[in-house]
Formats: sequence, C-alpha cells, structure tokens
Amino acid sequence: MIMNKIKWKGYTLKPLTKKEYNKLKFVSSHLVGYTNVMYGDLIDMFGEPTLGLSEDDKCQMEWVFIITDKDGNKERFYLYDWKTYDLVYTKTELSRWNIGGNSDPKILQEYIKVHKNYHWLNKNVKSNIIWKN
Repeated sequence: MIMNKIKWKGYTLKPLTKKEYNKLKFVSSHLVGYTNVMYGDLIDMFGEPTLGLSEDDKCQMEWVFIITDKDGNKERFYLYDWKTYDLVYTKTELSRWNIGGNSDPKILQEYIKVHKNYHWLNKNVKSNIIWKN
C-alpha cells in the first residue's frame, strides 16, 4: 500500500506528486549516494515516479521526496536513474539508483533496504502459496 506520508524511525518520508513538486522552488542538488533496488520495488514502496523523462534525456524517471526529521527539519531528495537512455532497461534491469540532495541520504537508503526485502519476501511467499494450491 502506498501512503502519502511514510512514518519511519522518527522521520516522515513524503514522496511528492508532480503537482506537489511543481509548486516547489528550485533547489540545486548533487549526487549524495546510491541505493540498490529494482523499479518494481520502488513502485510498490512509493507509487509512480514524480517525474518522467528529463528534458535532456539523462533520466527516464525520478522520485522526489521531502524527508522531515523529528525536529521538523526538512530535506529534499531525488531518486533517479542516470544516463540509461532506455526505459525498458530502467524498468527491468537497473538495480543501482542515484540519490541526489544536499545532505546524507542514510534514512532513505535504510528505508529502501529494509522495505525492498519485505516486498521481495511478500511476493515470494504469495507466489509459493499460489503454486502449492
């Protein structure tokens, strides 16, 4: 189930819709880390990407997040493919995604690591139950 706001370990992770993103002021960012996950797991966790193909064709898709800590401090992060130039590859084979922002992406990386394993286990348990019936 995709939630509008995800509460986890004292943080709030909010994947933005395109409409929400378009209301924000531009903030420059840079590569701050990576995460190993497949597109299907990202869809399961966060829903559809915030943005589609970039104007320069370097990103096929991108999720934009606002992460708020327990003190109310907010940071913006971007989760994106980089220079795959191939939507099918990005959706079916890409396993290392870039994280952009201006600070440590640890909370986003941890959330994805924990929850991709949950989604993998959940899918495999369901397929085994179906197979046995």
